Amino acid sequence: MIAVWHRMMSPGLRDRGSSVSNLNHERSAEIMAGKGTILAVTERSSIFEMLCAILSKDFEVLCPEGLDAGVDSVIEHGAKCVIVDLGMTRVDPIAFIRDLNRADPSQRVIGLATANVQHLGDQAKRVGARDVLVVPDEIDRLSSLIRKTG
Repeated sequence: MIAVWHRMMSPGLRDRGSSVSNLNHERSAEIMAGKGTILAVTERSSIFEMLCAILSKDFEVLCPEGLDAGVDSVIEHGAKCVIVDLGMTRVDPIAFIRDLNRADPSQRVIGLATANVQHLGDQAKRVGARDVLVVPDEIDRLSSLIRKTG
């Protein structure tokens, strides 16, 4: 299965035609210039748009078209960091992080929790998230956490 990942082109717009196997010249140039890719695993457009607003200057931010993309797609993409929304309801975020950690223990995973799912932060860390941030309170720490990634 080829997973389709949305790419933020400009605020509020997603490039619905981008796919993991379909890299264009501009994207290749970004990678060559050292602009890393961040994968945002979320079902909420507000979370994706917030991440793009914060990170798109320094990173390419992608979000899966459907949450059935799965762990294999994330690993194949070779992202600098995977940000997992702990508030997802269609996919169990804890199981997703656990499966990703089993498949690639070196992959940096950051969990994002809103106040109503903050209790999932400890679980996320136990199964492989290196950090958990409460949004919006701690979102200003996100860029520095990603930059710590080798």
